[in-house]
Amino acid sequence: ASPVTTRLAVLGDSFVGGTGSSPAPAGASRCETWARQLARLLRVDSYWNFGVGGTGFSTANPYSGRTSAIVAAAPTTVVVF
Repeated sequence: ASPVTTRLAVLGDSFVGGTGSSPAPAGASRCETWARQLARLLRVDSYWNFGVGGTGFSTANPYSGRTSAIVAAAPTTVVVF
């Protein structure tokens, strides 16, 4: 059997998106977001951060506005925070 490739999509608000997170360390291309930490802990092969500040279930900019982008990314796992 071939190894399973884990492709993670993380959907959430500013906590997921990285508002207030530490800037990217020297030589790194990304800041240390909650989504990045989760991906590292789960040892996934690739991940997408669909976190956007000011969004959620009860705002004018709901999570449902990002579902088509998540489907297009074809993740094997989706985490909603």
